[in-house]
Amino acid sequence: HPLLNNDKAITSLTTYKEWIVVANYDKVCLLHKDSLIKFGKLNVRYLNPQEANFTSFAEQNTMLTSKTDSSIWFSTSDMLYQWNIKEWLNRKWQHVQPFILITNGNKIDTIFNTTQNKFKAGFHSFDIKINYLSDDNLPRYLATALVKESDSVQLTPAALTDKFTFNNLAAGKYNFIVEVYEMDGTIQRYSYSILLKKFVYQQWWFWALVSFALLSTLFYLFNLKRKKQLAEQVAKTKDAELLTFKAEQEKLLANSKLLTLSSQFRPHFILNALNTIGADLDDKPEAESVLSRLGESVNLIFNHSRQQKILHPFENEWQLVQNVIHIHRLMYLKELQTILPNDTLLHSIKDFNIPLGLLQIPVENALLHGLSNKANAPWLLTINVAANEGDIIIEIIDNGVGRKKSATLSNYTKHGTGTKNISDTISIINQFNNDKITVNYLDDAVEENNQLVGTKVIIVLPKNLKDGTTNA
Repeated sequence: HPLLNNDKAITSLTTYKEWIVVANYDKVCLLHKDSLIKFGKLNVRYLNPQEANFTSFAEQNTMLTSKTDSSIWFSTSDMLYQWNIKEWLNRKWQHVQPFILITNGNKIDTIFNTTQNKFKAGFHSFDIKINYLSDDNLPRYLATALVKESDSVQLTPAALTDKFTFNNLAAGKYNFIVEVYEMDGTIQRYSYSILLKKFVYQQWWFWALVSFALLSTLFYLFNLKRKKQLAEQVAKTKDAELLTFKAEQEKLLANSKLLTLSSQFRPHFILNALNTIGADLDDKPEAESVLSRLGESVNLIFNHSRQQKILHPFENEWQLVQNVIHIHRLMYLKELQTILPNDTLLHSIKDFNIPLGLLQIPVENALLHGLSNKANAPWLLTINVAANEGDIIIEIIDNGVGRKKSATLSNYTKHGTGTKNISDTISIINQFNNDKITVNYLDDAVEENNQLVGTKVIIVLPKNLKDGTTNA
């Protein structure tokens, strides 16, 4: 079975009812005895490594079945695990549907298994990313192969890897095959047809056109004087059409990148919020309030995503900010102090457009990296908002440990895509606007106990902002 490959040793075995429990180095799998003995069929399920949060490989001969509570006990080189196998086997696992992206440079395309996916000549090196949505939010083991038409299929070993790189492929027809090993033991196979087109000079009709062009040139020489003016006009027209086509292509590429960055922000926000709630939510009396705020934020973000726009109203962004502050105050910063703009000012600018996450990401970073890492009170977050004739100026100030110290702490590496995505989004939006969005970071922005600490973020947001996804 692909999940029990010969490259990894089986280190421990035990049984539970009709199942053989196998520790296969870095995986724990279940083999159904009746299916194997009676029907010769392999039915293999696995405990997801992300669900178990394995830190090392399974030790030898350390797996036991509890006779009292239907638990499986096993150990790795540095951890002891208890697995409630009875509860796990009673779960209803949903199958996933792969969503395949193929990337060449800055060009991103979706490929489908219902049609032939064609790519122009020269498209011979690319990355393939396999995405999917699952109710359990757990990854799946995958095996893949890219084979030229009529070649035999040799799948990669089953792994949690979801990104693959292919270089210097010859033109021709290929099949990209994906096998998904589901949590209920089933194996789903998907096949995607890919056509890499030949260069023009490799086509027979190219040389026919060359021959025709030579004959046409001879005829053209006899009529040069009469057609010179017409040829010049045709050339000018073609140049103008080429410039127009190039501008449209650049605009479409920018729009595609903007929507990609926006789609990355949405799961980024949800994952950060869920990480903030943590695994110990059950013993916190504020759970209902936290979930209510999180639900409101998720609803705002996904309603926005359905509109296929990058910008949304300032009042929606401010609600995201308030929800982030509320969640962090309840969960980790009980003594958090805030100084926020007055409601009258916020109401006056509520309808102005703003990129999704422009305020929420810096506020979340101030709470998560700056203030949460500060040992002693006070924990102060200040947000100033001012508006003039053309711009809205926002200042986000915290008296936390600062960016340099935060970068050295353990929790810093768990986050970071949000700031980069916002920066990339601003760069693209600024291409379509004379008045630019600017974001500046100032370190050591607050004086406290005769020391300079904290961070200030200054954002200048033009009121007449356009996102470039619609024609002005």
